[in-house]
Amino acid sequence: MSVVWYTLRSSRLKVQELVVAPEQVVRARIASDPPGRDVLIYDFEGEFFFGAAPDLEKHLQAATDEARKRHVHYLVLRLKRVRRPDAVALEALDVFLKEAHQQGLTVFLAGVRPDLLSALQRLAIASRHGENLIFAEQEKDYSATLAAVRKAYELAADTRSERPTNPPVYYLV
Repeated sequence: MSVVWYTLRSSRLKVQELVVAPEQVVRARIASDPPGRDVLIYDFEGEFFFGAAPDLEKHLQAATDEARKRHVHYLVLRLKRVRRPDAVALEALDVFLKEAHQQGLTVFLAGVRPDLLSALQRLAIASRHGENLIFAEQEKDYSATLAAVRKAYELAADTRSERPTNPPVYYLV
């Protein structure tokens, strides 16, 4: 009974949308925030294993749908708080990345921890997706998420004739 309870409980990923606030900080989106126009940012937390794969697929599809609805071409997935990646969840991520690319969506993987990065490299997901779109956590004072968000906004500015809707970010809340 404990194993079943644990599997059910740990199979749910927590996902929340993040925004770049007017104060140039990245934080959780609240109802009064306007929807992002240039870049969508999602924070994932939880076990990255076979039991969570259906939940992962559901959240990734919702992110794709939201990007399409808002006409956004850049998506940042903050994966800093995903744990214990396994082949099933990684395959779901790989399929999503391939489909997103085919739909013209550039996906940045941010806050990638060493165990996840190693798995992405071992399964050749990193090389198929593009090493330059993966932002690994490295040192204490370095934020891979902020680097990915800055890069996404830079690319969004390059593809638009106007300035991006938000300037570079300086802090992650």
